[in-house]
Amino acid sequence: MALEDILNLIKEEAESEGSKIVSKAEAEAEGIISSAREEADREEKRLMEHFRNRAEKEQERILDNTKLEIKKMILKEKRSLLDRLYKDAIDKFKSLSREDYISLVKKLLLENTSNKKEELIVSRQEKIITPAFIDSFNKENKGYDLSLSNEKGDFEGGFLLRAEKQQVDCTFQALIALIREEHEVELSRIYFGEEK
Repeated sequence: MALEDILNLIKEEAESEGSKIVSKAEAEAEGIISSAREEADREEKRLMEHFRNRAEKEQERILDNTKLEIKKMILKEKRSLLDRLYKDAIDKFKSLSREDYISLVKKLLLENTSNKKEELIVSRQEKIITPAFIDSFNKENKGYDLSLSNEKGDFEGGFLLRAEKQQVDCTFQALIALIREEHEVELSRIYFGEEK
């Protein structure tokens, strides 16, 4: 064999070996690329699921917050309606006829005096509960010795009954507050069709 033949043989073996190495490398590269694509697909699906879950949770959170804000607004409006209802009730007290007002005051005095010697504090605007009214009440109701205080209160109507160590609030605001406390759930059910 001549040198040229040996060189050709080495060249052919090198090309053959090189071709095998390239083929093997291409196959390995194709396997790595395929594996990387599969991993990328899995990661993409995982990320898509993760972000879909986050988006759903965020949407749910926003929806819950919106529902809560709506409930707060409805509750605020209901509270406002009840406040107006109670203010209207105070206005009705203030617009009672003279006879009805006298009847109410007498009833409150009879129900709330403890020792029959209390002092009445009336509002600055009071025109019916006067010293003459108190004298007349004491005469009509044996054993009563009520008096009218020189002190005037800052309330819209009714009176305060003051004894030595206690005071009974018979103002319109106190009467309405008592009614409100006792009947607000029932009124809410009537007006809004539900319990508060």
